[in-house]
Amino acid sequence: DCIEEGMLGVCVDAGTAQARCQYQEAVTFEHLVIVADDCLTCNQLDIISSTQILFPGALIRLVDKRTTEGQKLIKKHDIKHLPAYIFDSEVEKAPKFTEVKSGFLRSGDKLILAPELVGSSYLVSRTKKPQHIDIFLAALSGRARLVISEIIDYLKENPTSVQIDYHVIGFLNENGQAVSPMGLGEDEEARRTLVIKKFHPDKFLEYLKLRDVRSSYWEAPLQELGLEPNKIKKLAEGEIGRQLFRDDAEFAGKLPLSEELAFLINNREVARIQNLETFRTILKTLENSKEPTKKQ
Repeated sequence: DCIEEGMLGVCVDAGTAQARCQYQEAVTFEHLVIVADDCLTCNQLDIISSTQILFPGALIRLVDKRTTEGQKLIKKHDIKHLPAYIFDSEVEKAPKFTEVKSGFLRSGDKLILAPELVGSSYLVSRTKKPQHIDIFLAALSGRARLVISEIIDYLKENPTSVQIDYHVIGFLNENGQAVSPMGLGEDEEARRTLVIKKFHPDKFLEYLKLRDVRSSYWEAPLQELGLEPNKIKKLAEGEIGRQLFRDDAEFAGKLPLSEELAFLINNREVARIQNLETFRTILKTLENSKEPTKKQ
């Protein structure tokens, strides 16, 4: 391993008896990382570690978003997602820059890593809602339903002060209509789910658990819960169901959602939570925070 602090190392004649390291002085430049101290799932350390390997001359400095410097940088470069990785233009002189140049966006005399490539999911401009989690699920995702079922069971046994709201994932098409990633069948399930949430909130969580999305027999869990499938269907197919779906699709469309299951923490941080244990850890952190829950 040809690694030496402040130097760029290359292995010459690798795999042979003559293998050796050659070093050249690394290009030095300032590299600022704007961070949010209240981000529960941000992990800038992985990107910083990769940067140190690619660009050993990087002079890395963390900047808190709350500081005057942080606020000025956010405004100057129109930063919408954190962590934000800002590189001085001298990075372009580094030998390995060409390997990663496609991942940079130019902002004045600086270069910024594209947020979607480095998992920057803290949304700077959104109003913070302390102790609040919005859960988004694809209406016909079996994997999402499994995780949600575990969460529902856990919360039933462990009531929380954190406000939790459930939404379906959709987006608005060019005609302003709400549609699901998987098409018409998922559209229909999304509208039925939201109708149950609005008109039968006491049955909603049980429906999420009982509904086997592998089956087309959506009426069965409704009947088991004492609901009338025809009434649910009529509401879902009408303007009420369509408007409920539009509302969720408009909400989801403002967020960087790329998974079947996503969590919006405190109305600012989009997180991938794939198991109950991770959810519990985040929930406990929110419960122990000193910020009061705001009435919705």
